[in-house]
Amino acid sequence: MSFFSKKPILRLFFVFVYACFAVWILIRDFAWLNILVSAFALLGSYVALAKSKLIKDKFSKNINDYSFDLYSIFLTIYFLVDLFFVK
Repeated sequence: MSFFSKKPILRLFFVFVYACFAVWILIRDFAWLNILVSAFALLGSYVALAKSKLIKDKFSKNINDYSFDLYSIFLTIYFLVDLFFVK
């Protein structure tokens, strides 16, 4: 996604999405697998923070920008569908 590569500060939106997803998955059903998924979501939130160039992390350069942005967009769509349409 060249849009997010040109303006990396817009990836801060994904920090918010990952953090909300982590909280939502724990609120919906508290189980061990959901705790693991929530931990990975918080890791994704940290990577989004590093990709937005707000903090410096030398290992975040190893993650492909296109793949990360595409996965983040899919997670945003999944989170919105789960939030509004799934009981």
